Amino acid sequence: MLAAGAGLRLASVSSGVPKVLLRVGEKTLLQRHLEHLTALGIPELVMVVGYRAALIREEVARHKGALPVRFLYNPRYEEGPILSLWTARSVLDGSVLFMDGDLLYPRCLLASVVQAPGATCLLVDPRPLESDGEEIKVMARNRRALYIGRKWPADRGQVSEWVGIAKFGDGVSERLGAVLEEFVRAGQTGSDYEDAMNTALRGAKAEIVHVGDLPWVEIDFPEDLERAQGLLPAIETLDRE
Repeated sequence: MLAAGAGLRLASVSSGVPKVLLRVGEKTLLQRHLEHLTALGIPELVMVVGYRAALIREEVARHKGALPVRFLYNPRYEEGPILSLWTARSVLDGSVLFMDGDLLYPRCLLASVVQAPGATCLLVDPRPLESDGEEIKVMARNRRALYIGRKWPADRGQVSEWVGIAKFGDGVSERLGAVLEEFVRAGQTGSDYEDAMNTALRGAKAEIVHVGDLPWVEIDFPEDLERAQGLLPAIETLDRE
């Protein structure tokens, strides 16, 4: 889980806390992540932290339960998120579940990735996509991911929005670690980490998993947090089922 950024675009509503500590309803995003991961039997959570890392550690200590949590610190978190994923290169080994920390979603959505038969898959939302330049896109054919990145692919195929959750296996996680090393060595620390993922996924059998009509939101802006509050009743209803 990447949770190192300062979330400057949310400064007007965040009170200066890391995005993963934003409160939606009565719980922080992080508390909800921990509950979902524990319920799904994930053996360990590795969190990449940076901005106000002590606050994240304190929240984990309050809510982690039996889930082992390991912290990796990225002192260069202000330089770009690719360095946060690079910080976790040592744990990119075998089957790895990847997720951004600034997400709100029901547990069944995460379960759809964990339980997907494919060793490597990307969770996507195929609902009509209106590009504002912020979302990460996935192009696929026959449910196979061919591209992930911010740009519109020249050959559109089926273009969906990436949710920010993926599962890497069959050597893809190790290849991603090597690609990240190449990016950082070349000084490409301003790149999106999805650019490294795109390179690592070339030639891999990366499947896509659709969210269907399940609610979710990535929280980057104050209006996203407002939307999250609006989606919360439906999400909590799904979590009780």
